[in-house]
Amino acid sequence: MLRPAALRVALARVPAAEYRRTLYRTIRPAFLVSRTPLSGVGARLRGGRFTPKGGFDTIYLAEDPLTAYVEFQHEALTLRRDMDDEHGVRLPAIATVTPHAAFDPGRVLDLTRREVRRTLGTDSTELTGPWRGFPIRRLPPTQLLGREVFYSGLFSGIRYPSARHHGGVCLAVFEDLLRAASGDFLDLDDASNGGPVQRIP
Repeated sequence: MLRPAALRVALARVPAAEYRRTLYRTIRPAFLVSRTPLSGVGARLRGGRFTPKGGFDTIYLAEDPLTAYVEFQHEALTLRRDMDDEHGVRLPAIATVTPHAAFDPGRVLDLTRREVRRTLGTDSTELTGPWRGFPIRRLPPTQLLGREVFYSGLFSGIRYPSARHHGGVCLAVFEDLLRAASGDFLDLDDASNGGPVQRIP
């Protein structure tokens, strides 16, 4: 990844990709009850792949339901896979639901494109590598990128390859920038299944 100053210059050269898509987000059922399935507060409080801890609200979604599920359940799934106990596969996973949301029109930084990664001085290995466990006061490369993208105000989200599900694609949406954007919105409409309706902004 380029250093911050060079990264800011490079981001200004990358055109925002217009993005319209149905997306998926696996959550605990309680968030449906509380009517806040689209919330980026958790990433701000605990950190995320593109979100420094204490940084900014970021909503993480996926382009297909399986990727959304695997991203959310990866720790439980890894534990079950790695257990020596042959009955470990019977351990229950965390109860979840995966509603869908519409993102439209969306101005995103598309990291699935090789030319974009090359411009930013990064690659798929770095983008999908571990982001936890870095020394204090040193941001992992993806969080450094997320910070610069957020403060640039040029993109309302980042499209990137899933680190948990090979071939899957995810989207990190910066909630504050979505609210500030002209015409961009994230809309969850699960009324057909009796779920809540939430729209940002």
